[in-house]
Amino acid sequence: MELKEIFSLCQRPLIVLANNKLGRKYLGIDKVTDKEIIGVHPNGFTWWNGLEHKKGVWHRHRASVFNIENKIADKLRFAIRPGLAIYKAYRYMKEFHYLDRYLPLLYNFGLLKPGFLPLMLGDVSAFNVHSTGSGYVPRDAAENWATTRDATQGSHVHQDIISAETDKGAGATYAIYRAFMTSDTSSLDDGATINGGTVQLFRYGAMGTADTPSLAICGNTQATNTQLGSADYDALDATDNATRITFASLGSSVYTDVVLNATGEAAIIKTGYTKFSIRTDRDADNVAPTVGANYFTSTPGTHATPTRFQVDWSLAGVAGAAFDLNRMW
Repeated sequence: MELKEIFSLCQRPLIVLANNKLGRKYLGIDKVTDKEIIGVHPNGFTWWNGLEHKKGVWHRHRASVFNIENKIADKLRFAIRPGLAIYKAYRYMKEFHYLDRYLPLLYNFGLLKPGFLPLMLGDVSAFNVHSTGSGYVPRDAAENWATTRDATQGSHVHQDIISAETDKGAGATYAIYRAFMTSDTSSLDDGATINGGTVQLFRYGAMGTADTPSLAICGNTQATNTQLGSADYDALDATDNATRITFASLGSSVYTDVVLNATGEAAIIKTGYTKFSIRTDRDADNVAPTVGANYFTSTPGTHATPTRFQVDWSLAGVAGAAFDLNRMW
């Protein structure tokens, strides 16, 4: 079935979707117009735009936007399929006289109730790390390993630069750098289901030694979401929120996706800021480095290729409309 034909069949419920608050936001209509939408197309939409004068008579004037950046067809790839599947099932049952048997079942599942079309919206959204809420806090006072690791206060703070490091200095002295990342993810719908997430690191610099270091994505409990401070040095845990990634596997001048596990996915906040930390494996596991420096630096939130979170989400719901299956199609 051609895409245009699908949109033609689904026009009534799509118009309803395009005229409610959730639909307008999801399709990007709220950024273009607040007018009533009268047509939804694979690559745009049409609305009434006041009146125009023709031959002494006032007529309602249409306005349209096409070839928008996020095509409507792409946005609705999950939304159209359920309705179309219901329609095909209905036509099949009607043709082969199965309606008496299955109609009560469809009704019980809410698929035949006038006024509703089941929808499944979905997308992958990217969130850059916050420029002043993210960065790194080091402890580099030339102290022994236990004092350095267990300290509650960092030596200073560097906002916006994402850096994790463990160093062995002269004698038995050490330094630890811990990265903290926050991002405002409140634009996710409260009812959305989180299907997956990644921390995307864009390598600025990295150096490993015979310690064969790796990075651990861990929890973050910093005091203020938008202002990282030196007192946040110990505002983290050692629980892995993703599979650890070795320094050797970090790409150069490309994003490296660190896929979150179930703990990491549960840490994604739909009503505020999502927070993670990055530690070297030596720091997370409380094993003192044996040689030199092991460090990783990722791009800041203000960079052209910033460190960011990606969230794969979906939202099940309904679009209201005055129809049943016969009138709808």
